[in-house]
Amino acid sequence: MTKFEYSSELFNKIQFNPEQMQDSEYMSKDVTEFFKKVLLMWKRTLIAEAEHGLETLKADVSQVSSDISDQATYEENISLHVRARDRERKLIQKIDEGLILIDRGDYGFCNECGIEIGYDRMVARPTATMCIDCKTASEIKERHTGSFMAEEE
Repeated sequence: MTKFEYSSELFNKIQFNPEQMQDSEYMSKDVTEFFKKVLLMWKRTLIAEAEHGLETLKADVSQVSSDISDQATYEENISLHVRARDRERKLIQKIDEGLILIDRGDYGFCNECGIEIGYDRMVARPTATMCIDCKTASEIKERHTGSFMAEEE
């Protein structure tokens, strides 16, 4: 999990207030620019944390002794690091997809039904591509079929 809390840190810093946006056009240029800044900052933070984690692992390798339990601990740390980086890689891919949607003018609209996703959901999950109704339906379908089609969020 990343240390960067975009919802509490950035949204409060920039003072984005969805209630103030109710009367203006949904996903206006100012709003999409705001979300673009959020996504880019989030991506930069994820990349920086990944680089820091890699440097930490490199430093740790020199301190691993010949003790089997030390080696096992180090291998477990590597495994956890690799899994975390894989999750972050997937998140960065979703962030990049969000940036593409912003450039196309489709950001904030549901990929399934085309309606507005809504500011509250976009603030909570800036990489969301489905409205809450379509996401809920997708998760229900996933549970009943056992497939993992709704993995995008």
